[in-house]
Amino acid sequence: MKKIILVTLACFVLQSQYVAAEVSGVKKEDWLRTLKPIEVQTLCIDSPIQRKFSGSYQECTQVVAKLFDKCGHEVYNVKIPDVLTSRQEGEKYGGIMGECIAAYYFGGEHLSLFNRTQAAFAK
Repeated sequence: MKKIILVTLACFVLQSQYVAAEVSGVKKEDWLRTLKPIEVQTLCIDSPIQRKFSGSYQECTQVVAKLFDKCGHEVYNVKIPDVLTSRQEGEKYGGIMGECIAAYYFGGEHLSLFNRTQAAFAK
């Protein structure tokens, strides 16, 4: 649980740096393309994922990049709008992406908690 929170906080900070104060109409695919290298690098430099990962930085980035793509395109309960229209949306969905990546990386209770949380917010 602590690990997911730490990853989420890191993602919020990074997302705040990426999203300009007056964002209006960033397409989902453009947003994901811009966020991906930031998220991957951060999660493989100083995060709970990096601390648990036993391979090289390059191997970590490959694993995290695959999870990023999975969360951005395949995970049914990560519903990013087709167009993000505000900084707050960017921060929100950046946090969800970080949580999703961590949940799928750690699995087990982390993944279960992530899925339950996303289902509760979808209602």
